[in-house]
Amino acid sequence: MPTQPSELAASLPSAEPTDSEQVLRCLELARIFWEEGQHREAVRALQRGAAAAEEDGNDLRALSLARSAADISAHVGSAASVPPPPVAEA
Repeated sequence: MPTQPSELAASLPSAEPTDSEQVLRCLELARIFWEEGQHREAVRALQRGAAAAEEDGNDLRALSLARSAADISAHVGSAASVPPPPVAEA
């Protein structure tokens, strides 16, 4: 799994022919949020897409989107938890 935000962008799920309009909107929002640097919002959009796919009865798609959201969230969360380097005093 990629570890840099630019590499993770390629991990965002693509639309599939079976996706409903709501799932498509969530995927589009996820990509927009990601491009704006709002990575946690992108993950939330993927989670909403997973919920929408589940509501549509597309359980395999829901699982796939939820897994992608969890994988990306793990990397976004670990990157956010790394403390910044110490500032040298002059």
